[in-house]
Amino acid sequence: MKVKFHFSILILLIIFLFSGLIVEFALFLLTIFFHELGHLLVLKIFNQSPKQLNLTIVGGIMDVEIGKVSIIKEFLIDISGVCVNILLYFLIKSIPVFPYKKLLLNYNLLMIFFNILPIYPLDGYRILEALFRLINDPFKEQKILSKLSFISLLIAFIILIFYAKSISVVVLFAFLIYQNLLLQVKNTEIALKKYVKRYNYV
Repeated sequence: MKVKFHFSILILLIIFLFSGLIVEFALFLLTIFFHELGHLLVLKIFNQSPKQLNLTIVGGIMDVEIGKVSIIKEFLIDISGVCVNILLYFLIKSIPVFPYKKLLLNYNLLMIFFNILPIYPLDGYRILEALFRLINDPFKEQKILSKLSFISLLIAFIILIFYAKSISVVVLFAFLIYQNLLLQVKNTEIALKKYVKRYNYV
């Protein structure tokens, strides 16, 4: 599996470097690594093979064409990264005080709560995508998901812009807005791919 660094993570690296927070950046990457390891392990359990891992400001985005799996298996693949962060949080909390303990706890909390937001391409969006398969209409599913993602992104941006005024927040939301604009363009294509995969019209 290839690992690719998105320009957004490089911008974040520059911000950390100029702030003298190189150790903090390394620990942030380590938190992302364990999150993605959770996804990778469950993908391997269900015989799925990711092609590439894109490291971005919101974490890792795996390029993987998930084959025909049940809704439950797809849900488990999507939730596995957050589950690893939850386990890490309680494991770190149980260990006696050590340098950067509070920071690691905060990073894992950030990965948990941020990733469950129903915003594309976060895990929360993927989790809903798996559950929305119950509607059994790829075009309707995609339309609802993309609208929900954009509304959630707008609400999250309004909230965070008041509580976290920093350049990293601006970069984060610029990345998410760009990804969601791409999603709007690709909605029909994504829905068609889902339709073909589910009903074997190849």
